[in-house]
Amino acid sequence: MRRQGGRILQQASGIQRLIDNLLLVFRIRAKALPVEMTVEDANDVASEAVQLVLADPRVRGASVSLEGPPSRIPVEIDRRLLVRALCNVTTNAVVHGGAGVNVRVRVASGRGTCRIEVSDDGKGIDADHLDCVFDRYYGGESARGDRAGSGLGLPIARELVELMGGSLDVDSSPGKGTTISIEFATAE
Repeated sequence: MRRQGGRILQQASGIQRLIDNLLLVFRIRAKALPVEMTVEDANDVASEAVQLVLADPRVRGASVSLEGPPSRIPVEIDRRLLVRALCNVTTNAVVHGGAGVNVRVRVASGRGTCRIEVSDDGKGIDADHLDCVFDRYYGGESARGDRAGSGLGLPIARELVELMGGSLDVDSSPGKGTTISIEFATAE
């Protein structure tokens, strides 16, 4: 009975995440998502996202590390939206990277830009599927497995980053892992 209760709660949580994602997609498409730009420290934002991901039951026991310089990296962003984008990307790396995946979130700056990379040493993405990972509802090869998602995490992350004037790109090789790179101009 307790096991069934746990499964019901897990299913309900998944349905709630799907509803939240669908509402967010609707608000983005309707240009009804408020964007409140402020100057924030990219290290603090990345740290907040990593802590939220580590608290998520879907990533229990995962290896997620954070690397960043000791100095502040000011970026003009909507903190709430960047945290959401980073959570989507990091959770995606854990969930789809394969058993025993290690995920690293790295914050760096140089030449007027801030770069946040979420890298994993997981199974990677086949070149045939790489162009599709930002298509809404695309689940990739792992969609056939037990840990499939809605296919909204990466498209939402990219749209949120672009709403704030940043860019989000992916680099991956099968068997070698995936790196999602997010870039913003640094704020002066």
